[in-house]
Amino acid sequence: MSTEKSEKEKQSPHAEPFHFDDWIREGMSGFKTVFDETWEKRDQAKVDMSDFKHHVRNIQREQLLAVRSIIDTALDFIDKKEDKKDDKKA
Repeated sequence: MSTEKSEKEKQSPHAEPFHFDDWIREGMSGFKTVFDETWEKRDQAKVDMSDFKHHVRNIQREQLLAVRSIIDTALDFIDKKEDKKDDKKA
């Protein structure tokens, strides 16, 4: 592993933004590929992935809940702001 920075890193003080869902998707894809190849080599291709898939589904659900929480907070902020404007007019 090289400790030198790439040309792109030298030009920009900020790294590219981190996208959690892309990171998970990439990791799952790589994991499944390696996992499948490993088990096929051992003649045990029938591996139950249902538990793993269940956990991945829960991860995706939690991401949606996190986004919903942000949206709910933003809506509450807007509602409070509107209530203050109405109170000043009355």
